[in-house]
Amino acid sequence: MEEIRIPESELEIMKVLWERSPQTLPEIVGNVRRVMPWEAVTVKTLLGRLVKKQFVRRSGSRRSYLYEPLIERAAVLKSSVRRFMDTMFDGAPGAMLSFFVRNGELSQEEIAELERTIEELKHE
Repeated sequence: MEEIRIPESELEIMKVLWERSPQTLPEIVGNVRRVMPWEAVTVKTLLGRLVKKQFVRRSGSRRSYLYEPLIERAAVLKSSVRRFMDTMFDGAPGAMLSFFVRNGELSQEEIAELERTIEELKHE
């Protein structure tokens, strides 16, 4: 799996685009400002970086560019979780899950969902 690294600031832009795409720059600025107090120039700079990295596509004409993600949220999540698991749990998914279960990080409902998922995987 190719590792995808996106800084937290750029990730805020990606979240807005994953929510709804395509969007214009003013739409993105408005949506980002709901969670971050950034100026339009900051959003434009971060968006430019994402376009340069080919994580976001820019289409249309100069006055009305549209932006949309070229990478899926699931791919970024998988890469981030893998990096965290490799760093903190020596790459062992079982150790990571056990940690969260044993340290009260999962609710009973989440544990039940995990059990259902494990049972489903056993029967595949």
